[in-house]
Amino acid sequence: MRDRLKDFNWHIHGLSEGDIDHIYEMVKKTIEDRNKILDEYKAQVEKEDPEMAPDILDDICYNHGLQNLILWQFALWRLQGIFEGLMILKYLKDPSLSKKLIGLKAKLKKMKDSGFTFSSDDYDAILEWGELRNALSHCPPEWYGYVDLFEADIQEYISLIKKVISIWESEEANHKH
Repeated sequence: MRDRLKDFNWHIHGLSEGDIDHIYEMVKKTIEDRNKILDEYKAQVEKEDPEMAPDILDDICYNHGLQNLILWQFALWRLQGIFEGLMILKYLKDPSLSKKLIGLKAKLKKMKDSGFTFSSDDYDAILEWGELRNALSHCPPEWYGYVDLFEADIQEYISLIKKVISIWESEEANHKH
């Protein structure tokens, strides 16, 4: 492995809530662009060979859909990483905790112990999303065993973490931890 990849001091400007929006927009735009290209290709195939078009496009469209689902999985994976990074770097303000606090539960416990709050429903929901992310990371489905993770699901997750972050922002503004 190259030395640069071993250097984990990559936080030049610091993580922010804006990173959440950047990842969401990047994946959304990538999928939109891919769909536009597929639509153009489908139109070309249907024009050139209308009789065979369904057979030609069947596997292509199926695989395209699988690839889009994997892009939304990437979004979840990256968004949870940003959320965990914000806990460590922005709120707990101790980068060394990233090696000490292994797992989402440990980070959330440290946040709570440090005076940051979240409802038990939000805690449970965050852990459920974390379990899905872990399953996708550590034991992903085979190519044809896709997970129906869509944009609406990612929007739900973003709404949840932004809700919790806004509470922490208020608490941080009102108290020193």
